[in-house]
Amino acid sequence: SLYGSCTPLVQITSFGFFQDAFLRIMGFPPYTNSTEAFIKDFKKSNFAKVFSFLQANELNIFLNIFYPSQKDVFENILKNKMQIFSILEKIIKSFLLNNNLIILIDNFELLDGASYDFIIHMMKKGFFNNRLKLLVAYKEDKDIKSYFELSDDKEKMFETVELEKFNKKELLSAVERSTFINLENVISEDEINSMVERSEG
Repeated sequence: SLYGSCTPLVQITSFGFFQDAFLRIMGFPPYTNSTEAFIKDFKKSNFAKVFSFLQANELNIFLNIFYPSQKDVFENILKNKMQIFSILEKIIKSFLLNNNLIILIDNFELLDGASYDFIIHMMKKGFFNNRLKLLVAYKEDKDIKSYFELSDDKEKMFETVELEKFNKKELLSAVERSTFINLENVISEDEINSMVERSEG
């Protein structure tokens, strides 16, 4: 799966979701002091082979998504955006050669504009099917269809599943299963109640 979590920072970063998702896959940190050092580390990693099907100029553009350092003029924004669309398409198609793929977007309401546009682009081109699925999670109380302006036949691909909120006991149990920490032994009752309230279950 291609999983990324959207945050306020991701929301204001061009292709922020895909930046987060690919950095997670490759195990690189979200920040770097040196883009050149990152590129050297990438070329020494196994992922250089994974993305070896990209041409040199495509690879440079792809890597620039992670820690942007290349500059260009405003007039080229649309052209550059379509270049990135083409490269991301190529990457996703390569992933689908041997495996099915799920694109998982957490906190979808904070998805950045460029990633949103690419998701729409893929929908309109019929990318999503039995082999490629899109799964999104969001906190807003609205139908997933309302995030997209698509024709009626395209809207049939969506299904909204509402999840019940955790109560206090369930939330504590979930934390303990994932972290092996019993919060009741670590923080006060008031702090637990505050956490449950702020997380909204």
